[in-house]
Amino acid sequence: MGALVNRIEKEFIFSTLIKNGDMLSIHGRKKEARYRLNNVNEETLELLRAEKGGSSFQKDEEVRIFFEFQNNYYTFEGKVLTSEKNDLTVVNPKVICRNPQRKYERVRLKDIHVSFDLEGDKVELDFPRTDTFTLVEKPEFSSTFNPQSIVELINTFRTYIHEKVSDHRVVMYRDKSPQTFEEKITTKYGKTFWIQNTDEDFPIIDLSSSGNIIIKKEIENYMEATGIPKSILKSEVSNLLYSKSKAGIVSEIYAPVLYHEYAVGYVYVVSKKTQGPLDDDFLTYVNTFSKVLSYSLEINGYYKQNVKGMEKHIVPVIDMSGSGLLFASNQEKLISRIHLLNDIDVTIDLNDKKIIAGSRIMRMFKGTQYNYFATQFLKIDEEDFHYLFEYLYGKPFSEKDEMSWEGGAPPPGL
Repeated sequence: MGALVNRIEKEFIFSTLIKNGDMLSIHGRKKEARYRLNNVNEETLELLRAEKGGSSFQKDEEVRIFFEFQNNYYTFEGKVLTSEKNDLTVVNPKVICRNPQRKYERVRLKDIHVSFDLEGDKVELDFPRTDTFTLVEKPEFSSTFNPQSIVELINTFRTYIHEKVSDHRVVMYRDKSPQTFEEKITTKYGKTFWIQNTDEDFPIIDLSSSGNIIIKKEIENYMEATGIPKSILKSEVSNLLYSKSKAGIVSEIYAPVLYHEYAVGYVYVVSKKTQGPLDDDFLTYVNTFSKVLSYSLEINGYYKQNVKGMEKHIVPVIDMSGSGLLFASNQEKLISRIHLLNDIDVTIDLNDKKIIAGSRIMRMFKGTQYNYFATQFLKIDEEDFHYLFEYLYGKPFSEKDEMSWEGGAPPPGL
């Protein structure tokens, strides 16, 4: 938030800016220009244009003003009272803020709304839960997997493994719940059940490149929790391998498809004696596919179809930046359902483009007529972010914007 500057300090800063002829950067709606402070009185600030060309401002236009003073960055909001060719008069602010420590500057918006779905205090999906939480992230570019099309993604996977395994399938828990031992244990731990070779024991520690497989101790703990006496746990684990070997199985993989705290399904592959063991590289391939599949399901709206009792809310936006937004509401039902650190997916309507941003409620405060909620964007598509940035600031996103904070300030120290 930064620190507010008191009246005495503000007057000293402004008088020094005039004496030194320091620059101020004036930002309007999709425009910027550089001015110098020329005169200060109780109600107004008089500024002179410091460079040729640049943007011009209109009477009554709301602006944001930034400047550097003694190795600190300052900002305040103002309103244009008069605007001539080279002169600008703005309201003398009651307060200014030092080192606001905001990544991108806020832009006030009119007639922009966002919408989001809520179900009580927490959105729930109609899938079994796991003991883990998995953040589904956009995968790095890969010529192997394309998440845009679910059908194309699955067909690519099936084509690759067709001659390498004896059987395979993708199972979703949309219309069923985990039934078998393997389904239940992968759901419980949110990890992959991997038998590399039925002639060998389960791994004592996880040495796989995936770093996410079920080890022998976890199998024993799970069996004990289901009521199997501790005295026969080791023999039961051995019998599990023996029964699979007797069925002709050499290797087997159950890789869960995970979304947040849910197991939404799993990817199954099995190799019998004609194909031989499935190595660590193949395990990595299957686990990677399960992660990309989860992301593909998300961007294609699969999870939204399986949400329990959702209710859509549409609210006005007060201001927005490249890293979050502030919205308002006077709906008592909605206000009672939103809490600090709630995560919501907000849909932002900008012209003919809809942007979906995974967001978190970071601040809440009550006004005279409305309650206000400040959100931070946690997840937004890169292309959507670039569109939003140019919509807000009237310029394309650049490396300079990446490396600086609000008003061109350097990043704050850790």
